[in-house]
Amino acid sequence: MKKLKNIPSVQVLLSTYNGEKYIEKQVKSIINQKNVKVSILIRDDGSTDNTIQKLEVLKCMYPKTIKFYSGENCGYKKSFIDLVHQSSISFDYYAFADQDDYWLSNKLEVAISKIKLRKNKYKLYASTVIISDNNAVPLYKKDISDFVPGFISVMTRVRLAGCTMVFNKELLRLYKEIDFSKKYIKKLPSHDGFLMEMCTAVNGYVFVDDNSYIYHRRLTNSVTGGGNGLRKRIMNEYQRTFKDIFESSSVAEILKNQIPQKISPKNLEFIDKVIEYRSSLMKTFVFATDSSINCGIRVANLETRLKILLRRF
Repeated sequence: MKKLKNIPSVQVLLSTYNGEKYIEKQVKSIINQKNVKVSILIRDDGSTDNTIQKLEVLKCMYPKTIKFYSGENCGYKKSFIDLVHQSSISFDYYAFADQDDYWLSNKLEVAISKIKLRKNKYKLYASTVIISDNNAVPLYKKDISDFVPGFISVMTRVRLAGCTMVFNKELLRLYKEIDFSKKYIKKLPSHDGFLMEMCTAVNGYVFVDDNSYIYHRRLTNSVTGGGNGLRKRIMNEYQRTFKDIFESSSVAEILKNQIPQKISPKNLEFIDKVIEYRSSLMKTFVFATDSSINCGIRVANLETRLKILLRRF
């Protein structure tokens, strides 16, 4: 049998934790992607339900497509970072996946078509999501029409979900170079947020799709924010501003200390502001009123300025 030519290969990185209810449907929706050769690398983050048993069954069903391993519970951020470092460099593209979503069959094909012809060294695709209920019945499509592209926007707030992201081999290589030391790991944003911040910092190509090819379940026990009504949204925003230990200054320090030669002068200038704004009251105030701080959401911009004044950015 002849080997199909020009079919892009994709390694999907999937972290699971107590996901027995939805994992089979999600994995099969990934395997059923059209016009791509898919491999799935799964790390189980210490599940206590039947997730591992379900993964073992799926591995027997698709032995050439699925690889999985188990680890101690460390949280989804560290789990995905471990998946990045365990991933193979032999694929054309890579994607993050959540355990409880459902992918339409052309999700990867569309993503790759949007970035494959670009000549940029680093390339990333991300899109909006179709929010669905627990049964994957679509409720509404999240509006990202006001999204502002660029590094400063992403540092202000990462608005795009990692479960939509598809990126090329060179961006994965760069991610693998990053040393996430204990000094920074607790204060870093999510694995996908850092990927987008890093990609925009090095002037990588980012395609943001207003369309969606994924049903994103919003569950009451979801470990990620958003959804679940106005009260939950207000609590999430309060958490972001006053409670979260994630700091953009940690991202800025990693980028400047580890890959400064790859970052444009304009972005390095903003990184210096992030690193130095705590050094004096005047620098804090000047940075908080910087007109370039804009992610497209007024409330998020105001929260970012408040976090700077509180020296929590």
